This record gives sequence, C-alpha cells and structure tokens, in this order.
Amino acid sequence: MWYETGYAQALKINLLATSREGIGMKRNEWIGRALRILAWGFLIIWSAVLIAGCGDDDDDHHGPRVKVTIASPSDEGNYVHGTAVTFEGTAEDRLGNALTGDALVWTSSIDGEIGKGESTEFDGLAMGRHEIMLTATDSQGKVGVDAISIKVRKAYPDSVVRTIWMKPGALSLAAAPDGESVYATSYESDLVCVVSVAKNKYTKTIPVGRAPYGIAVSPDGRSAYVANMYDDTLSIISLVSYEVTGTIPVGDGPFGVAVTADGKYVCVSNADDNTVSVVSTLTKMVAGTIPVGAWPHGLALKPGGGSYMYVANAWGNSITVVSLSTNAVVETISLPWCPFYIVPTPDGSRLYVSNHNYDKVSVIETVGYTVVADIPVGAEPYCLAMTSDGGYVYVTSQGNDSVSVIQTSDNTVVDVIPVGEDPYGIAITPDDSRVYVANSHGGAETITVIGYPE
Repeated sequence: MWYETGYAQALKINLLATSREGIGMKRNEWIGRALRILAWGFLIIWSAVLIAGCGDDDDDHHGPRVKVTIASPSDEGNYVHGTAVTFEGTAEDRLGNALTGDALVWTSSIDGEIGKGESTEFDGLAMGRHEIMLTATDSQGKVGVDAISIKVRKAYPDSVVRTIWMKPGALSLAAAPDGESVYATSYESDLVCVVSVAKNKYTKTIPVGRAPYGIAVSPDGRSAYVANMYDDTLSIISLVSYEVTGTIPVGDGPFGVAVTADGKYVCVSNADDNTVSVVSTLTKMVAGTIPVGAWPHGLALKPGGGSYMYVANAWGNSITVVSLSTNAVVETISLPWCPFYIVPTPDGSRLYVSNHNYDKVSVIETVGYTVVADIPVGAEPYCLAMTSDGGYVYVTSQGNDSVSVIQTSDNTVVDVIPVGEDPYGIAITPDDSRVYVANSHGGAETITVIGYPE
C-alpha cells in the first residue's frame, strides 16, 4: 500500500502545480479584462457628462430656473378678517429678465387663486392659517415658487386658550400697564395673586386685608390698590417688592376701586354706607367722602384726565355723576334694575353699564346723560371691560357662565364665549390680545384666558 500511496501523492503534487499555473494565467487574463471594462465605463460616463453639459443652457444643473421673492406681507403676519391684504412680489428668469403680469399667480391654501401680477389686493381671505404661494412661469414653461404663512382672525379675541387654577374666591382682576401681569383678588383667601401672562399661572401671592374685592393698578404700574370689604380698609401694594406698604381706613364695606389718570387719587365705593372715599396717594389719607346712591358697586373715571367720576348704585338703580374738582354730585341717571359696573369709551362720550337683574347693558351718552340703547346680553351681567380702541366690550354673565362681546359701532352682540362657572371679574391686556375672566364658583376657582386661536 505504501507504493500506491507514494504514487498517488506524486500525482496530486503534479496536478496541483499544473492547476496553479493555469489559475495564475487565468487570473492575469481576468484582471486585464476588468481593467479594460472599467476604462470603457469611465469613458462612457464622462462622455455623457460632456454631452449633458453641452446641452440646453437652462438645465437644472445650472441652478433654479426662475427666481421668486415675496416682499409683502411678512411671514407669520396676522390680519383681521374682512380687511384687504396687499400682496407684493417679484420674479425673474435665469437671465435676469423680470417676469410680470399673468406670469405671476398668487394662491392661498384655503381660498385658491387670489390674484395675479407683481402686486394684488384681496379682501376675501377666510379665517384661519393660510399658506400663501407666489408661482412664476417663464416663456419656456419653467416654474419658480416662494411661500409664506399668514393668519386671518377676528378683530377681537374669541377663543378660550387657557384655564388657570386660582386660590379660593377669585373675584376682581386688573391688568398691568406693561401687559406682563394680571392681578386677581382672592376673596376667601385674603390674598392678591400675581398672574404671569407669559407663564399662564399665578407666580406670587400677597397677603392683604379680609375679603379683598376691588383692585386697581396705578398708571405707572408701580402700585396696586385693594378694597378689603370686611376690614373697611384700602391696601396699598408695591408692585416692585410685592408687599403691602400701607393700609388706609375708608368707609363701610369698600367694594370698587379706581385710580385717577395722574395717579394722585384713589376712589373707593363703600357699599354699606353709600359713600365714595377719595384717598390721596401722597398723604395716604382720605381727602374727601362723597354721598352717592344705595349700595354703590363699580365706579369709573372719565378718560383723558377728566374730572368726572361715575358710580353704579346697585340698589339705587342709578348712576351718580360726581365732579372730582368739587367732590359734588352733578347728575343722577336712572336705570332699569341693579347696575353693577361701568366702563367708559376711550373718548369719554359714552358709558356702558351692566344691569345685573335686567340682563342688559345700558349705553349712556355723557352729553346730556341720556340712555341711548339697552343691549340684551347673557343672564345676570356683572363686570365689563373694553378694548383699548373702544371697539368691543366684554361682559361677564353669571347666570349662564359666559362672556358676551358687544361691538360698539352698532351696539350689537357679535359673540358669546362659554367660560367657567360664575364668571365675575374681567380684564383685558393693554394690547387687546388676551381677556382674563375670574370664575368665582366655590371650590373650582379659575381664570379663563380668551385669546386668538393658536
């Protein structure tokens, strides 16, 4: 067997050598063929690139075919429904030639085509968020596009955007002049809560007297004044240090508070003794006491530094007009039933008064002191607030947990907004973008924030 094994081994060695020689020859042949194929492929690809480069000068390899720019309106702009919006833009082809006229088409994602040309005006935009596109087409059918987004909304805030949980007994509200804070009295907690507009929550609490009701902020935003009903006092709060810096005795059952435009006096209605206390902010003492009607609640001062004060006498069914230059009553205006609060127009020409048991808001002209309108609103209207331009009045209605929005141009209710239970106080930020409503239902006190849809 050994000789067979040796022969076989010799044969295997011979065959292996032959195979290796053949494989080496074939390997060299394969490598050569592969290199030739790669070379041909490279030449074919390069030729294609050269041919493409020598083609149409307006090909995609040379950048955008058409340049389009929207100049106006600005991206993320806000516009009031029903007003005309001007759209302006430019376009040019690759050679720098301007495209004009029908070559430029404006479209809205909601309303479709809205105009043509470098400039167009459109007043029919639907409410909502629009993607606006300007599409330009050159003579060869090449297209370019630019796009922006805009919002079209109502002329006034109309949507509940936040709910803020508060301390028990949330009642009256006052907005800071800088629009950064809203101050809320908490009747059951003997506190004033500082609500951050940016954070949508109260960030500080300030202890005051017992049963704080009305609150007002000085024109410079540095002080707040709070009527404490059970203490018969007025608390002075520093809005720099957020602490009480003074307590002034006033009449019996202080309720409403208003500060004169120059910040020199604070007027306080005393519901239980039918008077108004006029407090000097310089001496921090009562400078005068004025008898008014029965159970005075809300009061307001004539705008523009005027010398008149208006007091709503809930049980007297009247408005008392007081001259602050003499601290004397100059007029009494009869109203239907239980007037609670008053808000004047910015020019002082009219007063809007909530009649709690009449379910209407009365409109009074201050020239002649005549009632010119009674506007039906929600059940048991309570507090009022007006936008800075005088265009809209917001009225809380305790009887049906809502806020009615009155358009003052025609004295009609244009909206009713559901809020929390038993809405009471109301305040509007100086830029008119947010409306705050204090819902004073026991155990579920909240502030409803009304704004534009987000």
